[in-house]
Amino acid sequence: MARASKPLTPMSDSQLLTIAESYVSDGLDFQQSKLSSQMADSLRYYYGDKLGNEVKGRSQVVSKDVADAVDWIMPSLMRIFGDTEKVVEFCPRNEEDKKIAKQAQEYVNYLYTQRNNGFMNTYSVIQDALLAKNGIMKHYYKEIKEPEFTSYEGVNREQLEILLLEEGTELMAMTELPDQEFFDVEISKMTVTKKLCIEAIPPEEFVIDTWSDTIEEASFVGHRRMVTRSELVASGFDQEIIYGLQETGNSALRGGNSSAVVRARNSYDQAQNTGTSTTKEISQEQVIVTEGIIRADYDGDGIAEKRRVVFAQNTLLVNERFDEPLFTDFRVHVMAHKFYGLSMYDQLRDVQRIKTTLQRNILDNMYTLNNGRYEVVDGQVNMDDLLNNRLGGVVRTKMAGAIRQLDTPALPVQNFTMLDYLDRLKDSRTGVSNTTRGMNDSVLHSNQAASAVADVMSAAEQKQELIARVLANSFTKLFKNIYKLTMIHQDQEEIFMVRGEYVTVNPSHWRKDYDVLVKAGIGDGKTAEKIMNAQMMTNLMSQLKGQGLEDIIFNEESVYNLLTEITKNAGYEDPHKYWLDPTTPERKELKAQKAQAAQQPSVADQLTLAEAADIPAKRQQEAQSMQMEMEAKLRELEVRDREASVKERELDLKQQEIDIKDYEAKLKHGATAAEIQLEMEQGRGVKIGDRKAPNVTDGNITPKV
Repeated sequence: MARASKPLTPMSDSQLLTIAESYVSDGLDFQQSKLSSQMADSLRYYYGDKLGNEVKGRSQVVSKDVADAVDWIMPSLMRIFGDTEKVVEFCPRNEEDKKIAKQAQEYVNYLYTQRNNGFMNTYSVIQDALLAKNGIMKHYYKEIKEPEFTSYEGVNREQLEILLLEEGTELMAMTELPDQEFFDVEISKMTVTKKLCIEAIPPEEFVIDTWSDTIEEASFVGHRRMVTRSELVASGFDQEIIYGLQETGNSALRGGNSSAVVRARNSYDQAQNTGTSTTKEISQEQVIVTEGIIRADYDGDGIAEKRRVVFAQNTLLVNERFDEPLFTDFRVHVMAHKFYGLSMYDQLRDVQRIKTTLQRNILDNMYTLNNGRYEVVDGQVNMDDLLNNRLGGVVRTKMAGAIRQLDTPALPVQNFTMLDYLDRLKDSRTGVSNTTRGMNDSVLHSNQAASAVADVMSAAEQKQELIARVLANSFTKLFKNIYKLTMIHQDQEEIFMVRGEYVTVNPSHWRKDYDVLVKAGIGDGKTAEKIMNAQMMTNLMSQLKGQGLEDIIFNEESVYNLLTEITKNAGYEDPHKYWLDPTTPERKELKAQKAQAAQQPSVADQLTLAEAADIPAKRQQEAQSMQMEMEAKLRELEVRDREASVKERELDLKQQEIDIKDYEAKLKHGATAAEIQLEMEQGRGVKIGDRKAPNVTDGNITPKV
């Protein structure tokens, strides 16, 4: 049969308070049933507290496997998520989001790491997740009211009235001057500033409805804690209501359900007193206050909306519509369809108990071997000497053989083999061992195939990688929530320092849908390996630049980012002291000026251009000059040829003259010889003439015919 419908009516504050208290009651019952005891036992196992089964006179050693696992993995996780400058990176989905993503990344990281002690928050929430199943981070904006005092001298009444017109001002002191027309005054002005608060709250103070497996979809989530009356009044709550609440003693600290967890947390050194409170000044008395987000149809429209409620002892202090993220949860081992995951204690509880038993047995056996039991003849042994274990001591007996040591068998080697097996079991469950290498943050956003990663990483290392990936998902949600809160509440410009320079940011101008991808876990991994890889990239960039690929596949911003990473990995905290960001407006303007200057010709270039304009005329003149020079040279060559011909003819004439003279000489010589021969033959003087003498050829006399 269908349920009869009835008109919906708005809900009263008392009805809303009753619903909220029922959610808290159910959550506390769930915690008290088992969760609270598990959290407390986890802390006791971490400290190595006694198990409660110890025997007097026997070994009471406790194996600290839970502490070993937590303390081994914490450095690796903090190296990834504990970066003091940049915990996450905002990656834009498109070109339009690039500027917003970079600005949001810088400012949100600044708010988390610098304004809210991000390192300790990260450390606390990860340790809570390892020990108490879930770590809880609370984030919210609060208004801080602070008085600002200003003194004025020599003001008249009209000026004083103008000063007091401003809202929030109050006259604190007034001194009348002798002339009775002017005054020295001190005025107080209440300034209101907004501050983002991020804190890792104790897991036992967090309450969630028992049917929800995520904070985002929960019907109720809340923070239940002890607060002093002074803190509540300073937060803006009505003083009369707050001081009318009944004090909650420390015996019911944080609602009773978590007193066991608090005692366990402080049990190691009893750092805090968890007993009955001593007498306190009334403003320091504590009351239990619950702040939470509840889903309820308060306005009667049939649709449940989120409302923020703050209540204490059946008194509703705040009831307002609320659509902001208040909590982010962190887990290291997720259980599907369940809010609470598993802690290191859940996975190692049995291992620690078994190893404790084995170690106690081994030590007891060693004690017995060194101080065994003896068989003595009654009345024949001085028992005082026997019971005195002084080194080198004498035991007096009345007869030989009156003392005999009973045999104590040594433990078999299987006991030690069992310890090795349990250590391997611990490693396989947690992924933590003394041989496990530290993880690199690149495993959180690696594109390598599963088989390629498996070839490099052991099963234990893959376990650590999984833990880091799960935590990275939580950090991604945390920084998205911080982004949203900042965009809603930060409505004024703020100046902060990043990369060594002051930057102005106004989150109210960010996009409402905050369409950015958050990549968590970008802290330092293996520093030496990163430096080596960065140097390889530097060499590769140099080669690409030589091939003319600069500004094609990398630019000056790429080089700057690489230099920044190299400097940070080298151990220098502020790389911006050494490198200037080319993306800043100042550097861009300087680059534009250089480009403009490069386009304008220099003085030398201008001279070159002027000379180039005169090239045609100069070339024509040079051509004419060359032509004239060629003609002159041709004429000169002709003259030289003529002179050479004349000289050659002169030489020919001279040669002819020489030949004639030679011929005449020969003729004369031939005639003389012929005459001498003829005279010798005839015995008388003979003269050979042209018509009487014979012809002479080469000294031979040829008779004339």
